[in-house]
Amino acid sequence: MKKSLLLFTFLLLSAGLLTAQNEFRVGIRGGLNLNNVTLTGPGAEYFNSIKQSDNGFHVGLAAEIPILGPFAIRTGIDAVSKGFKLEETEIGITYTGTSRPVYLQVPVVLAYNGRLFYFGAGPYFGLGVAGQYKTSYKNTPSNPLPVDLGEEGDLEFGSTLNDDYAASDFGFVAEAGIKISILRIGLSYAAGIKDVLPEDKIEDYKARHAVLGVTVGLMFGL
Repeated sequence: MKKSLLLFTFLLLSAGLLTAQNEFRVGIRGGLNLNNVTLTGPGAEYFNSIKQSDNGFHVGLAAEIPILGPFAIRTGIDAVSKGFKLEETEIGITYTGTSRPVYLQVPVVLAYNGRLFYFGAGPYFGLGVAGQYKTSYKNTPSNPLPVDLGEEGDLEFGSTLNDDYAASDFGFVAEAGIKISILRIGLSYAAGIKDVLPEDKIEDYKARHAVLGVTVGLMFGL
C-alpha cells in the first residue's frame, strides 16, 4: 500500500513538473519572408524559368495552448505577404514584375516545447485580403531607344477571370526555434497545397505558395 501511494505521489509530481514547463502563453511576433510560387500547367516551364523569390513580411498575434506535458498547440493570426518576382531581358528591354498578395493566416501547429528550444508542424489556413502588383519595361544600355513603361494596382481575390488569386490558401507549415526567457527566435517553412489561382481560369494552370520565414516574438505566460 505504501509503495502504491509513493508511486502515485511520484506520478503526480512528475505531471506537475511537466505542465509547469508548458503554460498558456500569448504574445506578438513578426519577421521577414522569402516568398515564391510554383506554377504547373501548359507552358509553365517558361514562367518558372524567369521567376524569382521575392521578399515579404509577416506580423501578428500568437498563442501557445498546453495540451500534455511539453506538447502544446501553437496558433494565432498573422498578416502574411506572399508572391513572386519575374525578370527577363530581351532585345535590349528588361521586363520586371512583382505580385505580392497579403493573407490573414491562422496556423495550427502541434509543437514540442523544450526548455531552450521548440519545434512543430501542422496545417495553416489563409484568407486573401490585400496586395499589389507592379510591372515595368525599361531599356538597357545596349538599346539606344528610351523605354520606360509600367503599371501597378491592387490584386483581386475571388473565383472569376477578372480575379488574380483565389480567396483562400491552405497548406502545411513546419517551424523550429530557440527560447530565451520570453523571447522566441525561429525559422519556418510553409508549403501551399491548395491551388491559389481563381477557379474560372482559362488554362489548366495551378499555382501554390511557398514561404520561408524568420520570426522574432515575445510570449507572456498567463
